[in-house]
Amino acid sequence: GKLGISHFWLVSCTERGAYLRVGKYPRGPTLTFHLEGFSLSKDVKASQRRPLSLESNDMKEPPLLVLNNFTNGPDHVNIMATVFENMFPKLDVKVVALSNVRRVILVDYDSQTETVSIRHFLLRATLAGLSKPVRSMVVRHKIPHLKGLKDISQIAEEGGAGFVSSDSEGEGPEESQVNLPQNLGRTKRKGGKTTLRLREVGPRLTMKLVKIEELFCEGKVFYHAYVHRSAEEAFEMQRRHDMRKEEKARRRKEQEENVKRKQLLKQKRKWGAEVRDKDEVDDDGDDDNDDNDGDDDFDTNNISEEAGSDVEDEGKQRKPTDGGKPLQRKRKKTR
Repeated sequence: GKLGISHFWLVSCTERGAYLRVGKYPRGPTLTFHLEGFSLSKDVKASQRRPLSLESNDMKEPPLLVLNNFTNGPDHVNIMATVFENMFPKLDVKVVALSNVRRVILVDYDSQTETVSIRHFLLRATLAGLSKPVRSMVVRHKIPHLKGLKDISQIAEEGGAGFVSSDSEGEGPEESQVNLPQNLGRTKRKGGKTTLRLREVGPRLTMKLVKIEELFCEGKVFYHAYVHRSAEEAFEMQRRHDMRKEEKARRRKEQEENVKRKQLLKQKRKWGAEVRDKDEVDDDGDDDNDDNDGDDDFDTNNISEEAGSDVEDEGKQRKPTDGGKPLQRKRKKTR
């Protein structure tokens, strides 16, 4: 989708227990699990002597997914493995940066009880072959306590056994020690021997698959742990499912047609209102022009009449006179 969400984890609770639905968005499938047991992150931390907390940098990169006992299983087990595998982006071990691999998610399937267990770990790499005090000086730049030591060389000679406070801080077996193929941080260089440790941060989930649906939270049921149908019942269920699907498609098409019809009607009304407003504006303009034309004619006639009367008056006042008597024009005699 637009938010980049590919899977949904939906938790619900009924009288029979808690359920978890894992759905691939938007086309499915959807896996429904019954939660047999779970532990929150705070419960996991409370059981540890020195718990670790997730940091902001730990959540920036996707975790490393480890699937156990999912091979050579029935179809519903293969579907589970595919859903969990596609939930996280794939990592190319040839080009991935070791500094980006900070978390591990372990998904284990128990074929005897048909349960799935999920664990969440932090992956930490520490220098191998160093005691705890020397490691503190190298990594944390912290001077260890020298009380009870006769010589400074005893810090390195102890080999870490006398300074280890818990089993999780030991060197571990030889299988956990690897040679780094690239630099990791400031102190762990390429080719150096490093010990890999997993520290659980939670949560823990133990669940059992109940059913698998074809689509996202709906559709045909591929697998059900408790309900088993015959071939006739499966055919009838498929027929009803197809009928519901066709009915849904018909209603959607009808709804789309209604939306288009309403939009077209709304557009026609809008155009009609615009045309009426334009006609009213044109009528108002014609009335104003008519009024202006009448005023112009009236004013012109008045001006012409006034001009004519002024000319006549001026002509009367300017008649030629001779000694106070009006001059008479002499008529020419004709033979």
